[in-house]
Amino acid sequence: MVGLIQSKDGWYVKLVTAAGTAAERSVSSPVVIAGAVFFPTLIPTNDFCASTGTSYLYALYYKTGSAYSSPIIGTSASGANTNSNTRILIGDGVASQVAIHIDGPGTSTGAGIPGSPGKPPIKYCSQMSTGSSECKDANGPNLPWSRYMSWVRQRG
Repeated sequence: MVGLIQSKDGWYVKLVTAAGTAAERSVSSPVVIAGAVFFPTLIPTNDFCASTGTSYLYALYYKTGSAYSSPIIGTSASGANTNSNTRILIGDGVASQVAIHIDGPGTSTGAGIPGSPGKPPIKYCSQMSTGSSECKDANGPNLPWSRYMSWVRQRG
């Protein structure tokens, strides 16, 4: 799939448009970290005088715009299958842009290695227009931190 996407001009996500409801829309800039793209969306109420609705969070693999082989934001059952979520409900209200917290690589729980037991190394947070906030764990396809590297020219 990565090869197919690379042969094109990129990828896009078709947001939900259900009969009788307003179209889902992206309301904030995306955040890209650890190989994942995070962005909130909003399905507004049908009352154009109200400034509320229902917010969702998308977490997609940056190379394909789809789910990654291991879950970024959890799984859900579909019959006998378990699927990686690409979109989850955040709650009522308009969600803010996603803020990311990175857990350090030196934790005692084995954090930082995708697919390993222990706490995921990323936490995403979003505040709602209702005043509530949402913070949950995520696990990016790649490690979320980089290391400082430099070289020193030695004189002989």
